[in-house]
Amino acid sequence: MVAIRNLAYANGAGATNPSATIREILIADRTYYVRTDGSNSNTGLVNTAGGAWLTLQFAYDYVCANLDLGGFQVTLQMADGTYTAGLNATQPWTGGGSILIQGNTGALSNVVIAPSSGPGCIISNTTLPGQLIVDYVKLDGSNTTGPSLGNIGPGVMIGKHIDFAASADFHVAATAPGSLIKLQTAYTISGGADGH
Repeated sequence: MVAIRNLAYANGAGATNPSATIREILIADRTYYVRTDGSNSNTGLVNTAGGAWLTLQFAYDYVCANLDLGGFQVTLQMADGTYTAGLNATQPWTGGGSILIQGNTGALSNVVIAPSSGPGCIISNTTLPGQLIVDYVKLDGSNTTGPSLGNIGPGVMIGKHIDFAASADFHVAATAPGSLIKLQTAYTISGGADGH
């Protein structure tokens, strides 16, 4: 069963506006897949080259634009490989809950986020309705122009099971009023940075 909600009404009479954005309301946790051999024209629902998405940014933006989390968790499951683009979360999702960015739970260094520019994973100037969790990944900031984990908007980012490789910026930086980054488990620092 798929629940949907129309976010706008015509003339206040309860009739739906056909041009309004319709979001799927989740009734359970959901997993989408991201792979280095995927495509952003896929559904994201199957862990194959023909089903998974290519970039973390597309996956996050899709969730924000199309879903009401309904208090549930969306997992963006990343397959093994090196990703040359990170995540810049510039918009909130709808419906509370949380978004989990998850790599390889058996070998965290098998999933490497190594942006060719920009930050690794950052919340930028937006207030999130729940926690953004980054788990079981290696963050390589050698070529970045921002922190490996960053928060410059009110809200909470959680880091778990992370290998912080070398960074041209900070490993971790929360720089706005109300911004918080919690590192909740043991983690590794395998490279230097401007600061941690």
